[in-house]
Amino acid sequence: MPNAPFVVLVGRHRLAGQLRDLRTRARLSTTELAKRLGISQSKVSKVENAKTAIGSSEVEKWATVCGASGDEVQRLVELADRALAEVVSNRAATRTGLSPIQYEFGALESQSATIKEYAPLTIPGLLETAAYAHLLYEIGKFPADEIPGAVSARIERQSVLYNRNHQFDYVIAEAALRWRVAGPDVYLAQIDRLINLETLPNVNISVLPMDQELPVRRWHGFVLFEDREDGGDPMGLIETMTSALTVSEPDELIQYREVFAELQHAAVSGRDAVDVLTTVRNDLAERI
Repeated sequence: MPNAPFVVLVGRHRLAGQLRDLRTRARLSTTELAKRLGISQSKVSKVENAKTAIGSSEVEKWATVCGASGDEVQRLVELADRALAEVVSNRAATRTGLSPIQYEFGALESQSATIKEYAPLTIPGLLETAAYAHLLYEIGKFPADEIPGAVSARIERQSVLYNRNHQFDYVIAEAALRWRVAGPDVYLAQIDRLINLETLPNVNISVLPMDQELPVRRWHGFVLFEDREDGGDPMGLIETMTSALTVSEPDELIQYREVFAELQHAAVSGRDAVDVLTTVRNDLAERI
């Protein structure tokens, strides 16, 4: 992940524009509005530029201060609730093409100083080989003429791994290494890449053995984008078969962080993780 098509925070951008229009219509500066709301001017600016989330109670106060009608207030409150947990269908996201989506993800990854990902079924996008990425697109039945460009853009994203100011923490289930949809050669190269990347000081790859007893459910895969250098809020991404869900509500993000920490604690890392990877690699090599 991110393997599914995705458009970043459409609802938040729509809400930001409407709140900015309300303030402008009320002829209030960002500083004046901030004083009336009891928040900082920088938060007003970040909300209007879709850099930070805003709760429904704050939206209600914002709209009321700016003289919005009762119907406008209600509509904006509902939009704010939806923006905190936004669902984007894969079909809608892919209308712009596969490559632009990869560049969009690349921008988000380059702005996130900390990325944490739990991958129960597939290898995380930043860790994939070109052959593995191509395979995922093929079995996903994406347009064949768009796949080469998307794979190229996907591999280009991986340069962020070598930025030592960024930290990448992964928990990969052993099942993702063993449940194959192609011949072992693709997986051999993929596991070799994981072993090589594990040597990077800012990349921590943990493996969750299949026979490991867990204190939590294995859950679905998810990615957390934290410590945003562009001033944006932390956010989570959850991929389903047909949609991508973004989460920016603080209490929900806390739950995802807690689950990730528990999964990471149950997994093996460092030399032990390399041992598991090597064992899986040797099992595959015997089949060639």
